[in-house]
Amino acid sequence: MNPARLPLRQRLLLTVLLPVTLLVVAMAGLFLQRGERMTQDAIIERGVAIVSFFAPAAEYGVISGNAGILDGLLQALVAQPDVAAVALYERGGELIASHGEARLLDPARVKAVRQPSRLEQRDGRKGFAAPVISVPLVVDEIGGRRQVCRCRSAGYTWNSTRANSTPSGRRRC
Repeated sequence: MNPARLPLRQRLLLTVLLPVTLLVVAMAGLFLQRGERMTQDAIIERGVAIVSFFAPAAEYGVISGNAGILDGLLQALVAQPDVAAVALYERGGELIASHGEARLLDPARVKAVRQPSRLEQRDGRKGFAAPVISVPLVVDEIGGRRQVCRCRSAGYTWNSTRANSTPSGRRRC
């Protein structure tokens, strides 16, 4: 089809509508890509927040070895709509408790974590880990000298969220 043979009206429509259509398609692609990136960032932020709050909650159970407390915490966490699996490791890296199907590549990476962070993405899941740190204990002696016990890592938490979930359990339409 030769544009020179088109009537003037069709050439004007083609000249105006083609750039507008290309601009609309480009902007739609940009907004979709930006929205997807924001959703992924929100999922990562939520995963880090979950392990950040879970690690201090599990401190007593990890230190005391109380399976009842840990089991209750793990069940509550797995009940979240986007949490697929949860695992607790002791200081040496041995598994204490877990719920769900944990798909972890290397438990040594969990042990190396010093702050709540994202570790990996695999099989449609994102993995997050945080250390369970015992709170420093301040001991007052009768003589007035204070002794502070140092913070040590008591264990490690790891959770796996579904990578295709939406933040706060909302579903896409």
